[in-house]
Formats: sequence, C-alpha cells, structure tokens
Amino acid sequence: HTGLSKDLLDLIGKYTGLTFQPDIADWDNLLKKAKARKIDLLPVLYDPEDRHDYLTFTKPYQTALTYFFVHEAVKARTFEDLNDKTLAIPKGYGQITLIKQRFPKLRIVETENLEAAVHAVLERKADVLFENYSVMSYLLKRYNTSVIRPFKAMSIGDVQSLAMAVRSDLPVLFSIIQKTLAAIPEQEKQEINDQWLGYQELQAKQQ
Repeated sequence: HTGLSKDLLDLIGKYTGLTFQPDIADWDNLLKKAKARKIDLLPVLYDPEDRHDYLTFTKPYQTALTYFFVHEAVKARTFEDLNDKTLAIPKGYGQITLIKQRFPKLRIVETENLEAAVHAVLERKADVLFENYSVMSYLLKRYNTSVIRPFKAMSIGDVQSLAMAVRSDLPVLFSIIQKTLAAIPEQEKQEINDQWLGYQELQAKQQ
C-alpha cells in the first residue's frame, strides 16, 4: 500500500496516534464493504451524492486532474473521434455516470479494477482509459509501456476534488479525521503533493 493516501494517513497517525490497517481490494468491493459497515475509512475518493447515505465526507483536501488515455493505435484528435470507441473503467467509479452523460456514444466496459482496465487496452479489448493523471502515469511507468498515451482532460480546467470518507455511523472518528486534516501544516501536505501530484498540478494549471 503506497501512494498519496498512505502518506496522508501516516501524517494523521503521527498527529493523533491512530493506526490504520489497510484492506486491499478492488474499488467496487471496497465500496460494498463500506456500505456494509465492514471498513471504517476510505482515504481518497470523489464525493458523488449517491454515497452520502453511508459515508460522511471530509472537506476536499486535494484536487486531481482526471484524464482520458488512449491506445496509440486510436487515431483521435477530438472527443468526437472517440465515438463508438470502448472505454475500460473499474466498477464503482464515481465518474461513470458523468461520462455516460457527456459521451453517450462512447461504449463502456466495467472491469474488476484499474489494472484490468489497463490490460484491456493493452490487449486491444478496449481503446480508452479514464483516470487520475498521476495514478495512470505511475501505472504506465510500472508496466514500462508507451503504447498508451494521454489524450485529453474531460473538459478544460476539469479538476476533481478528492476527500476522505468515514462511515456515517462513526461521527467521532469523522471529527478526528476532519480536524486533523485541517491542522496538518501546509508544508507537510505540499511535500506529499510534490511527490505524488506535482506534474499533475502543473498540467491542471496549463489547461
């Protein structure tokens, strides 16, 4: 378990004494576990309305540039060129509804997880991916592949806010998390941002 969320949880632990036991699972399964009250906290996610009945969201602590990525064989210059192409995206992603609304001619295949979505494009079972820029850049480096390339953000300046979410029946834990996030010195947050999201933030400003 590595990444921005782990580093931020480590900071929260440093200031509160809390310890966190990671539950590694596919995103859709994590949402199901949260809904069933089997996990207490989701450290990094978007805040769609349909999750408010079982999760309480902190104030956003980070922004993320969400981006379309395409296989190099896809000859596309505009979003219209993606009509009738296939997007691979993990089950449970909060942006699926929005993508369907904005791109009704884009076919959607829901996968078990992000790595399965990447494999679908690498194996030419799909053409397009949609993900946080820094997360996808990390994965592509790990796979050492250059056949998947950045295409476009969903729209100019379309930067999504990220928050933590706590089970709605744990108000004391939520209060601790919210207050600690607000109290962490900006310099310590910035060091995490620079490590995991530095290039992404630059891209967002340039859009």
